[in-house]
Order: sequence, then C-alpha cells, then structure tokens
Amino acid sequence: MSIKSKCSKDTINLYLKTATTGPTLGVQYVLHFLGAVKCCVQSLSASEVLDYSARGMKVDWQFFFSSDPGITPQNHIGIPDVINPTDATKEKIFHVKGAYSEDRPGKQLMWVVLGEFVSTRDRTGCDVVVDDDADSSSSWMQ
Repeated sequence: MSIKSKCSKDTINLYLKTATTGPTLGVQYVLHFLGAVKCCVQSLSASEVLDYSARGMKVDWQFFFSSDPGITPQNHIGIPDVINPTDATKEKIFHVKGAYSEDRPGKQLMWVVLGEFVSTRDRTGCDVVVDDDADSSSSWMQ
C-alpha cells in the first residue's frame, strides 16, 4: 500500500482564522472555509502527548498528508461529523500547532500536521463562513 493511498482515507475541511471588529467593537473571529482536503487523521497516544508536553506543546491529533499541504498555524482544521457531515456546528475543530515533513535523504515521504482540539466552549464568538474568493489553485488543493 502506498503512502498516497494511506494518506487519503479521511476528508478534512481547511479554514483560515481571521479577527475582525464586531458590532460592539470587540474582537470577533471568523473561520473562512478554504476547501476539503484528503489526509489520514490519528489521535496521539498518551506517550506522544507527554513527549509534546515536555516540549511545551499541547498537541493531541496528527494529520498525515502525501504531499505538502501548505498548512500553517494560521489555519484551523475541521473534521466533519459522521452522522451529519454538512452541519458545520457539529464539526470537530483543531488549531494547527505546527507541521513538518518526514523524509529520507533525497526523498520526501509525507507531511505531518499537529493539531490541538478546540472545545465548543472555546469556539464561542467564532463564526464559520464560506469564502467565495478562496483560491482553488492553492498548493494544498493539488
């Protein structure tokens, strides 16, 4: 089984988080939907969580890609709800904490994106919108 086939079993939604001034002059956060991406989603084991904690990082999920997704810490990742995949309010949202490539000399094998789960309580005041101006030629969509 190839890395490409292993890294394409799940579909995630990619968002860009921006801050705007709300009607009461407070900060309002908006997640702009950029598109759906294929990858492999895995929760971290307890020992992996402890390893990242020792480095001062709170990470609990990994996302594996067969090519460079171009994802940065300004992005958020959403995993659609299994029962109602079109309902964005039931989506699990993750803040991107970092990304790196797993490779051997002269060969890039896969890219790993680290994510931290964002609880529903921490999402209050954060709206999800579809960005009609999203650039469909971005590197993560290829």
